[in-house]
Amino acid sequence: MTFKAMIPHGNQSQAFKCRLIIALILAFSLAICSHARSVQRVLESILDPDDYESSTINHVESGQFMKPTGFEARDEIDHFDEESATSFGDFDTLFWHRFDEELSVEELSVEELDSVGLYDGASEEEIAPAPSAGSDWDEDLSPGSSGGSFDEELAPGPSGGYTDAEFAPGPSAGYSQRASRNRFDVRYPFGAKGDGITNDTDAFLAAWKMACTVTSGEVYIPSGFNFLVYPSTFTGPCKEDLHFSLKGNILAPMEISAWAGRNVGQWLVFENLNNFTLSGGGTFNGRGQNWWACKRNETCQRAPNAVTIYKSSNVTARYVNFLDSAQMHINFQYVHSGHAKALQIQAPWSSPNTDGIHISGTTDFTIQKCNISTGDDCVSIVSGSHNIEVQDTYCGKGCHGISIGSLGANGEHANVTQVQVKNCQMESTTNGLRVKTWQGGTGIARNFEFRNIQLTNVSNPIIIDQYYCPPSQTREACTNQTDNVHIDLVKFTNIWGTSASAVAVKLACSESVPCTNIRLKDINITRVNGGSARSTCTDAFGTAQGIQIPPSCIPTNSSSSYTLSLASPFKLLQQLWHIFYLEI
Repeated sequence: MTFKAMIPHGNQSQAFKCRLIIALILAFSLAICSHARSVQRVLESILDPDDYESSTINHVESGQFMKPTGFEARDEIDHFDEESATSFGDFDTLFWHRFDEELSVEELSVEELDSVGLYDGASEEEIAPAPSAGSDWDEDLSPGSSGGSFDEELAPGPSGGYTDAEFAPGPSAGYSQRASRNRFDVRYPFGAKGDGITNDTDAFLAAWKMACTVTSGEVYIPSGFNFLVYPSTFTGPCKEDLHFSLKGNILAPMEISAWAGRNVGQWLVFENLNNFTLSGGGTFNGRGQNWWACKRNETCQRAPNAVTIYKSSNVTARYVNFLDSAQMHINFQYVHSGHAKALQIQAPWSSPNTDGIHISGTTDFTIQKCNISTGDDCVSIVSGSHNIEVQDTYCGKGCHGISIGSLGANGEHANVTQVQVKNCQMESTTNGLRVKTWQGGTGIARNFEFRNIQLTNVSNPIIIDQYYCPPSQTREACTNQTDNVHIDLVKFTNIWGTSASAVAVKLACSESVPCTNIRLKDINITRVNGGSARSTCTDAFGTAQGIQIPPSCIPTNSSSSYTLSLASPFKLLQQLWHIFYLEI
């Protein structure tokens, strides 16, 4: 038996009645299925008429769209300067020139520095010199409004970081003990040359093997050297608190033949680790030019990711630079609990598939204060990921935006939930905030929030694309299919700036699996030339509140029709659950 459920949009009293009816049906179904203990929680969430969180930190005053002050939790920051942060125009000053307490080295004791992982056992005078001598961390990491140049921002050079004299153990030492870390220098006694020509792979693997066996081990790669390292896997499990301290530069081989007989998809892999830290201010140089040419000529279908952290937990990657990866720059795959902070990532805008940070099958992960300009997604989040946060991050020229997806390729089942992107800048990117799925896939993409985002000359600033089918990833034309990943509960709040494309808001959803609960609040996007942009919607349902420039295309008083099946209680529960989350 089936019946049609017509769900109204926009009328609050009708909405509450509809929620009540659905609550009763759902409660009855849950009781039948022996899920009585969850009835109360479900009813409370269904009957809450005020489920839309007004989380934006700005306000609309006298019809003018006010830009936010930069940080959501500014009251928690002791040294926040109210006068210098009166508008979001000071965004760069706010988060690039004022890091949080973790980086205020001059104000912390040695014990406090050690507690946050910035103390390497040197004297207080030696601690955390700038990557460029004579300046401080804030200045070296700042991209500025235009993103800056890679040479100035990323390359620490021989004078950057800690000098060799400060830390190099003697030739006869296997390791040196600094504070609570056991340091293994890849040069002595492991034999790395660091001349950019000699293959130093064996020295790196030997140093890793030793550091892995001791608590608080540290593989130390000194500054002022260029270490040529061939495709390698650094494997755990290891003792707790393992550090890979990169002060110098690690170079990938330029010859594609170096991957003969190896996994062509990877350069450096760190796997099966717990409590692992990658840091130091040095650079992974993927030297991917030959791979890019190979992919453009369609001679190569795949290319190696620069760094992959795989099947690990409690991972930190901070103050590390990535340059010209053959494919993705850093890939967190099947990681539980991690943090990527102050990563500098750069590749030409024309380099194919060079995502900055890729998140796959990963949970409880934060990306913070990163500076990324590449030829593909600035940040990409794909299936199996949950509770991901991206904040205070800059995406520059060439990037394809901060993307959730693509999802559902080749009929796959995909699941991504609870993603928050806030307080970010995007400049001259080919996409802005994007959710993309393939036709024919299944699954759920739910509970995403994009909040306080500044756009400058960005194409496709807000885009949901359920017809994703790039020619570069398929040899056959895509056909219309009924299945698709269900996109539900996506919030765009306080998004402003300029669009390089005529369409600033594009919501292209599946006819058979519409997008539900799309919430637009305080959108102010104009054409880069000062003209008006426009919105387009297909099968997208939700609400629009506050300032809407361009005018929202989401229907304000419409209904969606769903066919409910009573043949299976479990199928009915699934359908009622989807209806409950529909914005009504």
